[in-house]
Amino acid sequence: MVFEESEIRKLIEYQPTRDSIKRVKDLALIQLFTGLRYSDAIKINQSNIFNDQLAITAEKTKQNINIPLHPALKNILEKYDYDLSPLKITNQRYNDHLKDLVKLAGIESKAEYIYFENGVKKTCQKHKYIWWLLIPS
Repeated sequence: MVFEESEIRKLIEYQPTRDSIKRVKDLALIQLFTGLRYSDAIKINQSNIFNDQLAITAEKTKQNINIPLHPALKNILEKYDYDLSPLKITNQRYNDHLKDLVKLAGIESKAEYIYFENGVKKTCQKHKYIWWLLIPS
């Protein structure tokens, strides 16, 4: 799914009142700035940072990935002293909070969702706060 720059700004500017949503916001921004799956994002630590780049081996594909550190990403990593273990929650709980976060941040746009039903390709439009929950982890 693609988030428009204005939608990413809404996520960045949104100030959650609940600690759980604050942590999910940080992890969601990490995913947006890196393109990493949840399972890879929560494993980031200081040893993955070299010369202002994030170097990580993707768990699912076993590919080595090098990602330049966006200043906003670097700020989040520094906030947690490069230890994202406090952000780790169950994937289901994370998805539930993501839905709340995107909705609370005021992102109401829709995205096309493609799925297969009985071997037939189908498409529909869903709100991004629903669509994000359909992304494989």
